[in-house]
This record gives sequence, C-alpha cells and structure tokens, in this order.
Amino acid sequence: MARQQIDDLAALRRDARDRTVPLADILRSCLDLARQTQSVQLREWVTAELKGYWPFDAVPDYRRITAPIF
Repeated sequence: MARQQIDDLAALRRDARDRTVPLADILRSCLDLARQTQSVQLREWVTAELKGYWPFDAVPDYRRITAPIF
C-alpha cells in the first residue's frame, strides 16, 4: 500500500471516530480510497450509500425497515 493510501486510511479512521465529521464526508473519503485501490466493491457500496439504492439493487439488511403497516 502506498504511503498516501496509508495516510488517507488513517485520516478516514480518525474521522470515523469523530462525531462532528458528517457521514457524507466520511463516505466521500471512502470513495476516494476505493478509487485509489481500484476496489470495485467498495466504490459500488459507497456510491449506493451516498446516492441511494436502485429498485433492483440488493439492499443490505441494515437498510430495510421492518415495521407493521396499520
């Protein structure tokens, strides 16, 4: 891993622990890291989290709302 990637990952970890950093900023940092590492899976996940999931995408369980309809 290149030095810049290590520094970016350290900054990402720091920001993830900082409650004052907006989640969207952290996700954009993840997107930069995905581009640097050429990680297609990370890029696709981050893009879906930032822009929303399309109707036919596999939506993660943590994004599903389970509530009764009255």
